[in-house]
Amino acid sequence: SYTVDATDPTKFNISFTDERRVGGLHFTYALQFNKSLGSKSFITLGATYENKKKIYTNQYFTLAHLKPSPTSSLDEPVKDSTYNRTGHMQLPSNLTIGGSYKYKDKLLIAADYSISEWSKFKWFEEKDDKMINSHSVHLGIEFVPNRLKAKNYLGKIEYRVGGFYNTGYLKIRDTEIQNYAITGGL
Repeated sequence: SYTVDATDPTKFNISFTDERRVGGLHFTYALQFNKSLGSKSFITLGATYENKKKIYTNQYFTLAHLKPSPTSSLDEPVKDSTYNRTGHMQLPSNLTIGGSYKYKDKLLIAADYSISEWSKFKWFEEKDDKMINSHSVHLGIEFVPNRLKAKNYLGKIEYRVGGFYNTGYLKIRDTEIQNYAITGGL
């Protein structure tokens, strides 16, 4: 047993290290279909899927009680507490479907929908009740007045507007952490 006067900062310091390592393979599967609708327009449909996957996880942390060294600029350890655990993290499955419509080089409209099963996420085989399934919707439009024949700069600019809504994957005090935005750009 060692007693330290914690009221005097010249006699007592604490160092805490928390290191987490995650590794493994995770695949995303994708499909895409393109269809011409005449000579001036076409559509694209697509989907991606990520299966739930267990991957290797290692967590290592150290709590060290240190005291200033009288002979060195480095603190001397008084007592170390270490903890190391190895296990798995389970990533959720994710499905995204979407499509787009393009007319010449003037107009592009695109949208997609995603669902991720975060309620099945596990860290060292433990589920977190704060994790919920996430849903998101994205929509975007791009317009170019006349990319090739415009005589001024404004006719060649890509005008973009879009937006998204996401239910989020966290529920804290019975409130889902949602986010949304409307975006624009040139």
